[in-house]
Amino acid sequence: MSSSRKWSLLAGSGAALVGAGFLLNQETPLFPCRVALAEGTPLGGLPGTEKERTFIAIKPDGVHRALVGELIQRFERKGYTLVGLKLLQPTEEMAQKHYSDLSSKPFFPSLTKYFSSGPIVAMVWQGKDVVKQGRVILGATNPRASSPGTVRGDYCIDLGR
Repeated sequence: MSSSRKWSLLAGSGAALVGAGFLLNQETPLFPCRVALAEGTPLGGLPGTEKERTFIAIKPDGVHRALVGELIQRFERKGYTLVGLKLLQPTEEMAQKHYSDLSSKPFFPSLTKYFSSGPIVAMVWQGKDVVKQGRVILGATNPRASSPGTVRGDYCIDLGR
């Protein structure tokens, strides 16, 4: 598989620090993030195994606050494998496509403007039950409802940032 292959993903509506979703096996260009993978590595994980993949984005405030290493460390300590990573500056159009499932919400314009306001770190993690466990690592979308020890519980200040 070439490094120019587009990843297909379904975006979650996570809080400002990170967003989580899961990869699809179909081609659905909701987010034009390109990552380099070893030759022959499939999109959905390794065939015949229980490994799955999830997309995690560290949004502009997380990058600005230098929390990238901390988030990577939490997933690595849990035993997950980082199989793709890219630092990029999304355009507002990219943000609108990424969050298209939220386009009818009143906060959609401010969300897409914020998401495109600075660099993000787009990552793909692989491992057993990584979609569900990734959500546990991140914590509840509302930081006030997130438990201490989760990323959002430890670092998020407000739902919007």
